[in-house]
Amino acid sequence: MAHLRKCIAAALLILAGPGLANAMMQQQAGADLAIAGHLYIQFASADLAVAGAKTGIDAFDRQAEKYSVTAIEKAFPSLEIIAMHRPLLPSAEALRRVYLVQYASPHIPALVAQDLATAPEVDYAEPVYRKELYGAVSQDEGARLATPNDPEYSQQTHLPRMQLPSAWDVVKGEDSTAVIAIVDGGTNWQHEDLKANVWTNPNEIAGNGIDDDNNGFVDDLHGWNFSTDTADPSGPASSGNAWHGTAVAGAVAAVTDNITGIAGSSWNALFMAINTSCSDQILFCHTIRGIVYAGMNGADVMTASFGSSSASITEKMAIQAALDEGTLVVAAAGNDQLDVGLVPHYPSSLPTTLSVGGIWKDSDTNRYNYGQSVNVFAPGTSIDVTSPSNQYSIGDGTSFAVPLVAGVAALVKTAFPSFSPEEVREQIRLTAVNIDTANPQLAGKMGRGKVDAYLAVTTAPIPGVRVVAWSYENQDGKTQINSGDQVQATITFKNFHGGGADIFAELTSDATYLQWSTQRVSLGSMANGETRDVTFSFSVAANAPDNRQVRLVPRITMGSFEDMPDLLRISVNETGVAVHSTTALSVSVTDEGNIGHTSFQGALNSRGIGFVATTSSGSSRDVLFEGGLLIATSPSQVSDCVRQSEQNPDDQQEDFVLLDGAAFEILIPGERTSEQGRVVLRDARAASPIGVEVLQESFVDYNAMNEDFILLQYTITNASINQIENMHVGLFFDWDVAASINDVARFDAARGVGYLMDSASSPTVVVGTRLLTPHSLHYSAIDNAATIYRGGSDDGFTSLEKWTLLTGGIRNNGVISGGPRDVSQITAAGPFSLEPSSTVEVAFAVISGTSESDFLANADNAMTLWDAISTATADDIQPTDGWEIKSPYPHPAVFPLELRFETAEHSGVQLDIYDVLGRRIRTVLDVQRPSGQHVVTWDGRDESGGRVPSGLYLVRMVAQSGSKAYVQSRPIMVVR
Repeated sequence: MAHLRKCIAAALLILAGPGLANAMMQQQAGADLAIAGHLYIQFASADLAVAGAKTGIDAFDRQAEKYSVTAIEKAFPSLEIIAMHRPLLPSAEALRRVYLVQYASPHIPALVAQDLATAPEVDYAEPVYRKELYGAVSQDEGARLATPNDPEYSQQTHLPRMQLPSAWDVVKGEDSTAVIAIVDGGTNWQHEDLKANVWTNPNEIAGNGIDDDNNGFVDDLHGWNFSTDTADPSGPASSGNAWHGTAVAGAVAAVTDNITGIAGSSWNALFMAINTSCSDQILFCHTIRGIVYAGMNGADVMTASFGSSSASITEKMAIQAALDEGTLVVAAAGNDQLDVGLVPHYPSSLPTTLSVGGIWKDSDTNRYNYGQSVNVFAPGTSIDVTSPSNQYSIGDGTSFAVPLVAGVAALVKTAFPSFSPEEVREQIRLTAVNIDTANPQLAGKMGRGKVDAYLAVTTAPIPGVRVVAWSYENQDGKTQINSGDQVQATITFKNFHGGGADIFAELTSDATYLQWSTQRVSLGSMANGETRDVTFSFSVAANAPDNRQVRLVPRITMGSFEDMPDLLRISVNETGVAVHSTTALSVSVTDEGNIGHTSFQGALNSRGIGFVATTSSGSSRDVLFEGGLLIATSPSQVSDCVRQSEQNPDDQQEDFVLLDGAAFEILIPGERTSEQGRVVLRDARAASPIGVEVLQESFVDYNAMNEDFILLQYTITNASINQIENMHVGLFFDWDVAASINDVARFDAARGVGYLMDSASSPTVVVGTRLLTPHSLHYSAIDNAATIYRGGSDDGFTSLEKWTLLTGGIRNNGVISGGPRDVSQITAAGPFSLEPSSTVEVAFAVISGTSESDFLANADNAMTLWDAISTATADDIQPTDGWEIKSPYPHPAVFPLELRFETAEHSGVQLDIYDVLGRRIRTVLDVQRPSGQHVVTWDGRDESGGRVPSGLYLVRMVAQSGSKAYVQSRPIMVVR
């Protein structure tokens, strides 16, 4: 799959707005930043009876045992101390219910969180994420002598470009008690050009070993070091994080007008130093704790020169709590040159922050990330900063644009001391100067523009109308939005700043498949602090694509004034995804036939966790790039959900759709195994539909013998009026077992199972597929470069190639000669001939192992489990001659529908109607019948008399004669 990866952005789009919690739980972007063995879990109560690794909630504790939980403790213990001395605001009180849970098992944190989130008394569970810093600092650039009163600073030309000298003529940070928290990687606060501006905790006595101010921290005179849980917030001078934190502090709070070093943008505002480094001093592990400390200890502004693509509910809550306490979070938009409207970045994509992008030092041209959710821009290249050991450096990145803007925030707070954090945010945002002309390719994606410090401290407040809440639903009151739906979006707007009249709101989108009914509404006059609830309405066109994020941007207007401050997202035609998990394996299944991911691993709009297997070292990783179902009768009639051919080689077929009236469901416990999934698909969107309906059932079992595989059963029904000939059914997997895309292919002829390993000699993970049902086997290990990509011809995976691989028997003895390769595999069965309404069952096991022998043992266990499942299913007990229920006709059903059956001798006969989830919805007949032909009618209604909706049903006959039972089922298609 290396060729495809060149064309796919390796990021996952996270939803904002309704459903944010679920999106946060499901997302996989930034999974490499999750701290192994650590979770944040919010419980319904703040006062659990915690004893060691037990919560006192029996159901949760039993569920947690399988992950070897070792410790459960308050995530923010300082709040317990504060709560004893003053009431907490609701947002801080909610953080008291968040616990840090540590576990010893090797399982991926996101999957453990997903499992534990289902436990009673749990509001949410999520990984604890490390954060990346967004600045590069070079040492020993020599001292920089700045003269703030001189407009021609020879080095700090970025300051006059932000109009800071003019702002300083109006107000200086030293004129107030404004405090800026540096939540970063350690700050050398004793630096010659910083020490005079360090914050000193007014209610703490240094060195007495007592928490004098009852804030939960002992001797925190100038801040706190969460890396070592000590009072000194500096870090090792040799660490990159200490350089970073010291540099950020210097950009905003270097002592100004002291004939030493450089000038900070705030002109001597105080700074609070907070070290949030990981123990390895490479990334930041404790930023959320740092945010809470800053908020609870009186910071007016906070720098967040860090971030990642990993959304965190706990981080969002902490920022809200800090905001409520009076702290504005100024956050870096990131350095990747990405549109964060498409690929959100946290925490800067949260609307509660002031999001800052970076432009060149001496130009208004964008340098780093951009997009609708970036609020303002500031210089972010060649910024003069302080560095450890009384040195000075040059910093590059949005890490240094952030402190420049944080300094402006301190000036605004000084000029307008009654301003709330939201008012400070809006004042800076609304007075920024448009720079679209300098960025014509990014027009509309540069926020309000470049920060202008002078305008920020002198302009009278103007309306800052923002979205504070919103929801949406279709005509049925559901949030699952599909083609043809009528949608109402209700938005609550709040004015955070100066009052205004004749304010209008318009909801805009670049999606061409939205048809508006109500797009522009009047908000009337809004004073500072007022809110308005308004409703917009639109319909979704029939041709709307699948799995698309619709971006909605409210446009606020008041006369000639225009503002577009917020970004909302709605998913359209979203594929249903469910995750099966055991202690050794986790895999996603979808309602479009995909396995692992709804698209490709790492693709922008793809969802699902993939195929997460355990390696021999005990770690877990996703080893699947793409997987899915293929059904074909000829090269010109292929229905599938895997990568396309000539026209769109880097996209997928979307031939299978959810059957009308059907639902996608995971049953825990399942009817036959620990977990069981069911969904009915049809190939309606294929270019040349075969006319099949597919009952897809998935099974995983928690038994130790069965925890390394998933079983997939496909019951395929001919839903057309024509005979289907030469049909083949298979599963395609593009595995990435070896990190270097050097998979080794093997085939076990005795078992008929093909598999891939990450090493020919001592593999750490082995994966493959086994056909379980007794049909003719076709298997191919595919050299992607030679077969699918064909030397870079870029023709994709053609229908002819798919057909050839589905039908070719065992190709090349199931192996690929010539050494490790980028390998895919197809395992298929056929040919099948299906009369109208008739069915065939095809089942596969998708298996993992930590060695070749372990894999093959698991393949045997999969067959054993399948045998147990199939023999335990009464529908597999076939009647002998003279005992039969006939296939219902016509198909689809016309009611009243005649159900015909035959008995070989006098017997008790019961006819039941089941839906595709195995639920009995009607007993049509339960009587004694003599031998012979019989008929009974079904009126298409359930047991309560209601008409059954469209969908696939089964009529099941159970005939009892003496000690013998004869059982058979037939499908019934209902179209209303």
